[in-house]
Amino acid sequence: MVGAFAHSPPPLIVKIIKSISWEGKLSGYADLFDQHRKDIAFAINVHTTLGVESANVKLEGLIESARTIEEGVNMLSLFRLLDSPREKEIMELVRANGGAKECMENDAVLKKLAAAKASHVTDSKGFVDPVKLGEIRKDLKEDIEDALKNNYALFEKKMALQRQDFVDDVDKSV
Repeated sequence: MVGAFAHSPPPLIVKIIKSISWEGKLSGYADLFDQHRKDIAFAINVHTTLGVESANVKLEGLIESARTIEEGVNMLSLFRLLDSPREKEIMELVRANGGAKECMENDAVLKKLAAAKASHVTDSKGFVDPVKLGEIRKDLKEDIEDALKNNYALFEKKMALQRQDFVDDVDKSV
């Protein structure tokens, strides 16, 4: 019988009878496709949520970085506002002579700066005292972290003395 319809379409009665047997099977596929669609939608939602959360974390980090930079810039602006006229003048000389690094590494530039603006480094005739210039070089070469540690230790000692003075004053008044 199959052979009879091999080259021509099956009659309508065959199509209708066969379609009834396929309805259950196709209905199962429709349910499966619907479940797959729901699973894909859920996976997209999870992926999107994770992506948005990751982007929010990165954005928050960028905002915090920008805030830190802004605070740093504001702090630097504050430092520049608090500079005395003499400090501003010396800062301008440092910039004009190649910047801080050049001033620290080049003795001729350092002597020029010392002679121009550091009266405590020059003698009565305006010549730079080599001993004082050596002290300046030593101070310039000191690592900033070491300087902070040393200054903090000194600060702690002074704070302890002030605290003790305060306690003594309170004890006397009571």
